[in-house]
Amino acid sequence: MLTKEQYIEAYGQLTASCYPIWNWKYDENLCVISSDCNHESLFHQLMLECEIRKAITKHRVQSDLPFIYICDSTLCWIVAFEKEQDNIYIKGPFFDALKDPETYDGLLQNHDLSLEAKDVLKESFLDLPAIPSNIATVFALMLHYAIRQEALTEQDIAFRVTERHRIEDTNVATDQLQRQNKHWEMEDEILDKVRRGDTNISGLMEKFAEREPEIPENLQKNLNYGRQNINMLLSLISRAAVEGGLPRKTSFAVCGQYRRRINASSTVRELQALGNEALTEYVHRVNSMKKYRHCSKQIQLCCEYINNHPEEKITLNYLADRIGYTPYHLSRKFKQEMGCALVDYIQDVKIERAQFLLRTREMAVDEIAADLNYASGSYFSSVFRKKTGESPSEYRRKHEII
Repeated sequence: MLTKEQYIEAYGQLTASCYPIWNWKYDENLCVISSDCNHESLFHQLMLECEIRKAITKHRVQSDLPFIYICDSTLCWIVAFEKEQDNIYIKGPFFDALKDPETYDGLLQNHDLSLEAKDVLKESFLDLPAIPSNIATVFALMLHYAIRQEALTEQDIAFRVTERHRIEDTNVATDQLQRQNKHWEMEDEILDKVRRGDTNISGLMEKFAEREPEIPENLQKNLNYGRQNINMLLSLISRAAVEGGLPRKTSFAVCGQYRRRINASSTVRELQALGNEALTEYVHRVNSMKKYRHCSKQIQLCCEYINNHPEEKITLNYLADRIGYTPYHLSRKFKQEMGCALVDYIQDVKIERAQFLLRTREMAVDEIAADLNYASGSYFSSVFRKKTGESPSEYRRKHEII
């Protein structure tokens, strides 16, 4: 029979054949016993900076089973415990299925590290894998078995997200906690609407911004603080969208696009507008997805492609070829399952995207027409009026740009 050390070694070799992830062994005080990390001291410090000690302490009050720790920056660690000894085994870090080099500066901006250390970490981030949560869960199950030879199920693996950093000020008024609680309640409302695809979100982000906790004046003007908050909310929204049924790949792709724009923003107003735009896009994507969730896999794939590529000229022949149907069979099947012709669905998606752009971007109508692959601005306006009963300009006047 294999020893525990042999199980752990086999586990490390097996997982390394799939993803390059480091293995750590700690004592009960989170002092390193062993690791195979190339920059052991830096990544150990980064892990502590991400408050994993607090997460472990909180988790062990309830359970000694493994958990996956996700910090606000989307970095993750798998944590497992010995049964009789107090040693802790950690695997990571890795990215939570979203890896965007343009965000690496943002990941490190609030950590107490030297500029040289941050440069080393950013370079090392390039080699860290992005692992979907279902694969990370399997790795957690395998690690627990290697350590304790106990079989668990996926339901036994917990996920813990880092607690928010709170800015403390001894001069803050006693009703600050009440304002903070309202802030969290508003956040829950936002995430609930995303999960349900509830498009009734007018003014929600403005209310959320009004209930932001009070912070010192010098921080309020700090763009880095604003970027941190919007990026944090974006992470939560993207996960809520996945919980609402949006494909993980789509959700994280949208998240990456917004992160790049957020980190390139230059004003607080621009950040607030991006927050509004991201919330609106996620809610409408989840809402659209729910319309075809009951359909067959092939029709779902068609709808997902159309929703994700409104800027393309999509044809019946192209979609049929993608899913292995004849054009006639796809056309008949689509009408049967979706209740509308495929060409009408494509036009509806393009018009919904146009409405989104009219509400959230200061783009000219001709620019929007070109962006959505219409032959001309006049043809786009004609289709828009036919679908909505008003011209693009009339629609924009009735819906204030966020």
